[in-house]
Amino acid sequence: MKQNRRSFLRNTALAGGAVTLRSLSARAQASVAPGASAVTAQPEIPASASIRRQFQSPPKKYRPIVRWWWPGNDVEDAELRREIDVLDKGGLGGAEIQAFIKGLDMKNLPAAQIERMNSFATPSFFRHVAVAAEEARNRGMFIDYTFGSGWPFGGGDAITPEFASVELRFTHLSVAGPAKLHEQLQIPSVTDGDPLTGVGKLDGLPDGWADRMKKRSRLVAVVAVRGQDAQWGYHQSGPRHSVVTPGVLENGTSVNLTSRLQPDGTLDWDVPPGTWQLFVFCSLPRAQRVNAGAGPGPQLVMDHFSAEAFRAYAKRVGDNAIPYLGQYFGDGLRAIFCDSLEVGAYLFWSDDFLAEFERRRGYDLVPYLPILRLETDGEPFGEFVDLPVYDMAEIGDQVRHDYQQTVSDLITERFYSQFNQWAHDHKLLSRTQAHGAPADVLRIYGEADIPETEDLYDRGGYDFLKMAASSANVYGRAIVGSESFVWPTSAYQTTPEKMKLAADELFTAGVNAIVYHGFPYIVPQVPPPGWHPFIGIYGDGNYSSQLNELNPLWPYLAQLNRYMTRVQFISQTGSSVAALALYRNDLAHGAGDNPPSPKLNQAIMDAGYNYDHINADSLLHCDLRERMLATPGGARYRALVFPPLDSISAPLAEKLQGFAAAGLPIFFSGQTPLEADGYLHRDLETNRVNTAMHAIHNAHGTYFSTNIADLITMLQKAVDPNIRFHSKALSFIQKRIGRLNAFFLRNDTDVAQHLDAEFEAEGEPELWDPWTGGTASIAAGRRNAGWVGIHLDLQPLASALIVFDPEREAPPATAAPAPRTVQRTQPIGAAGWKLTATGLVPSGKTAVIRRDLPLLVDWSLDAELRGFSGRAVYTTSFAVPAANNHGRLILDLGTVRDVAEITVNGKQMATLLLRPYEVDITDSVQPGENQLEVAVTNTLFNSMALREPPAFRPGFTENLSGLMSAGLIGPVQIKIMN
Repeated sequence: MKQNRRSFLRNTALAGGAVTLRSLSARAQASVAPGASAVTAQPEIPASASIRRQFQSPPKKYRPIVRWWWPGNDVEDAELRREIDVLDKGGLGGAEIQAFIKGLDMKNLPAAQIERMNSFATPSFFRHVAVAAEEARNRGMFIDYTFGSGWPFGGGDAITPEFASVELRFTHLSVAGPAKLHEQLQIPSVTDGDPLTGVGKLDGLPDGWADRMKKRSRLVAVVAVRGQDAQWGYHQSGPRHSVVTPGVLENGTSVNLTSRLQPDGTLDWDVPPGTWQLFVFCSLPRAQRVNAGAGPGPQLVMDHFSAEAFRAYAKRVGDNAIPYLGQYFGDGLRAIFCDSLEVGAYLFWSDDFLAEFERRRGYDLVPYLPILRLETDGEPFGEFVDLPVYDMAEIGDQVRHDYQQTVSDLITERFYSQFNQWAHDHKLLSRTQAHGAPADVLRIYGEADIPETEDLYDRGGYDFLKMAASSANVYGRAIVGSESFVWPTSAYQTTPEKMKLAADELFTAGVNAIVYHGFPYIVPQVPPPGWHPFIGIYGDGNYSSQLNELNPLWPYLAQLNRYMTRVQFISQTGSSVAALALYRNDLAHGAGDNPPSPKLNQAIMDAGYNYDHINADSLLHCDLRERMLATPGGARYRALVFPPLDSISAPLAEKLQGFAAAGLPIFFSGQTPLEADGYLHRDLETNRVNTAMHAIHNAHGTYFSTNIADLITMLQKAVDPNIRFHSKALSFIQKRIGRLNAFFLRNDTDVAQHLDAEFEAEGEPELWDPWTGGTASIAAGRRNAGWVGIHLDLQPLASALIVFDPEREAPPATAAPAPRTVQRTQPIGAAGWKLTATGLVPSGKTAVIRRDLPLLVDWSLDAELRGFSGRAVYTTSFAVPAANNHGRLILDLGTVRDVAEITVNGKQMATLLLRPYEVDITDSVQPGENQLEVAVTNTLFNSMALREPPAFRPGFTENLSGLMSAGLIGPVQIKIMN
């Protein structure tokens, strides 16, 4: 039987007298057989013995899943069942169905096929989903259902002009007084369109809909304010023409001229002395269309600020499914899914926004409408946020905060809460990507049953990735998803090594439910390697990973999936342990930097502290237990950290005052909040903030620093970290299952790392191997007041799962001593290699290439092999001397791109997915001549990059040729160890 890619002992070479791991045999490495029953999770914390047993073969519910792209409803029942079988055998636990028309040639396909694709949310479609749910249920797997087609939500005949999204737009005119103004003003129009996105057009609507859209247009206000106009230009944040200097308007000078505007747009006004800025505000339909939505109708995006619109939408995609899918709700169908919102607006708005604002914030917004607009791209996370177009001294940030809070409240209540409630009403879970929402994303994540991040958004920034997991911990959610392997400009470049590194980063960020992006349904009419929605001339992009059986690397992903499943089992079963709660601004936008700064966050992690983001909504509901911050969701934190911050609410400041008085350590880095964040009763509220902050300053156990280095020093003196690093800090996460403590650490570098660290835990340390399911004792070093020292060597790109189990009754299998030093090396292949390669070539056909190679070569540099994608078998012979002096023989393949299967003398030794490509062959060789076979498989990239006509726009590679290195490159040698 093939051994796992990672020899456990070479992946984490043990220092300090470790003992021998004798039981990692083929039996310990065997995976769950296809069709094996899943173990039912118990509501109580399982005993450590049960955890050990399940770690070897976790239930299927802990496996990664895929985003299963369907070409609309053009699918067949037999193929759906077959593809679920492929997923099951590939070590995947289920699929999220996304039925859409992305990347399909909708103009040239047969009319009957287009009709099938567009029969979304029909009885036929729901029957197909039922088939998938039934097949998944029968196998102990599950299906998630994207609550619609494409993104954002909308489409079909349900989203009529009355339920389509709206925005607030304005036109502007500078006027000088004193003067008599008689002018026909430019009124914002629904046909304006957005020059950046092209939305706002009425083309392609059904008969009568354009008029209905125009009827949704409403004059909101005509407002004049004394002050200066904004200055526009370009700056370093990007190529977009935007505000360089905001227009400064004078508070208290706003004049409401709405009643004076004539029906034809004419305004008569006696302009007072000074320079005035005159604005006309209208609420307009955006006419934004669903991206790649299948189904009838013009695909209008729904109004996410209207609960009525959601109910109309849910009736189409949810209620109508109940007769066909209801029996699988909660039993085969696990959850409904909401993708990242990706809804833009000039200014977010609703038909009743002014009334809701005054009810919630306590004052009229009309005089301040001109200062709401920020020239921002709508990102909810990042340090740079654009300037306001117009501002008012001292109050601008407060008014915008109140506006943003109202936007957040409305979209949360009228869309996300409605989505969650629909799921719960139908025995389903809600799975939600909150990023992209103009709202308190931590709250939206936390109120979902399964918060989900993605590694495309914010380019997979580590601090961003932690937001979903933070919300899960704070709000009490066990599962944290991630739309994964979605790299931009990297189509067809996904390798198992790249996936493993990304998975490890996600795991240390708190993710424990990876979702492949993605798994395309096999469309028979599309030639190999098949339809991929986000790659090709019909897909608007060059990103994502095509991970199905048409990818030559697919057969090797089951091995990687077993690794990920074991890590996810520990992470989902355990509760996260974070020493610190790190306050994060609760709203998406604000003038200036948007804290917390990732520099601060990284410094905290490097000092051995894990942290969770926490928002005001959560803090206001926290209390103290044993001098620790306790959230309603069950999280506990030793201290609270504030990044630089100008303002907070008075209730939050007073809550912090109570925490400080009760002994909670609170740390402030940089500027401390001295102002109220809202406008109403600003002076009174600011006095409350200052009074509370003064008390906090005088409390014992509060700390103030002017820079990050000082803050870290203060932390280290006052609060114990998760890990005390005495060597280079590694990214990590800590999980606790009852009394069992598990620490997952990763080495994301190309060089080996020596770990010298102390862990606060009971019991003896062990290494649990996610590749095999095996466990091994490791020697503990110094012990001091509950802290245990460990020395550990991690190979390049390796991870380590260190477990402390005080309930362990008998020692597990023990580990062999660390690898010995290299005595000498013996080259292999001097007589040449025979190569037989079978795979895809640029013509789109499968070819067989046979070669005698005197020397190993990078395929990308070989005229015949440069366009080859597939599997190639190399064979050669080598000699082993009769006397070896008991040294171990390590076969080192050198450079391999991308997967290597090694056979020595007919015995399968290992399948290696990532560096270092080495395996111990001591027990498989014989004195004299030996036969070596190495099968190497590469990505699809080279074949597709050279296809004519071009199949897609290739991204950058590491080579000047524009191709990816491929094959067995070497040098191949035997390392003879002392």
